[in-house]
Amino acid sequence: MYNYTYDVSYLHIPGDAGDTAYRKAFLGANNTNMWSDTLIKDNQNEIYNKFKDNDKFKSILKKGKEYGFQLPFELDNHYVISMLCSFNCYETFHKCLKDLFNTGEISDEIFAEMNNFLS
Repeated sequence: MYNYTYDVSYLHIPGDAGDTAYRKAFLGANNTNMWSDTLIKDNQNEIYNKFKDNDKFKSILKKGKEYGFQLPFELDNHYVISMLCSFNCYETFHKCLKDLFNTGEISDEIFAEMNNFLS
């Protein structure tokens, strides 16, 4: 199960230390210390199923599809979630998930931050 309350903060850390902090935060929020394709995929499916009816979440997925992450093919919603968990996006995406989990909505500030990234 995904840990929506996990503290994810790494973008302020330069270089390899930032990359290590990202990996540690990503694994921690997924409640593991070791990579597991199955666990990560299950958690991402859980995230999608839990929030798929939220308008702001749907908007982020749509914007992610339009953004395309410089890939030469169209992404489905699950692949967009995977890309939103990449280094550049994950800190902000986790804030979105944390808001959704805690309040049922994404704050306007965090929503704008995510949309600005995907523009």
